[in-house]
Amino acid sequence: MPPPMPFRLTVRTPGPPTQDPVSGNERPGVIVPVTGVPAWLSQKSTADTSTSEELRAAQDTDISIWTVLVPLGTDLTSKSEFTDEGSGSVYKIEGRVAKRPDHRPQFLAASARLISDMQ
Repeated sequence: MPPPMPFRLTVRTPGPPTQDPVSGNERPGVIVPVTGVPAWLSQKSTADTSTSEELRAAQDTDISIWTVLVPLGTDLTSKSEFTDEGSGSVYKIEGRVAKRPDHRPQFLAASARLISDMQ
């Protein structure tokens, strides 16, 4: 049984790269946002010291790491970003999306970094 998914996300995943017909250079793929994706978001425990990082610049900034669960079939990759439609917070997927076909998953799981504060 999948977990409840009370959050709604707008997921942005770039498509495959294309080649510029004039220069021959590679161009990033087109990003098509998908809205209303049901999801579960949970901040990773702060007891695990590897889940919170600190950047030193003009000020201290804490970056929080989150776990996101979305239904199978959602186009979610390591290049994806998503916005929580309720709060407006923007997240970036960190690392690979967990796909475990041998366990008959009912959802995709990934680690995400809250990036709203850094834009």
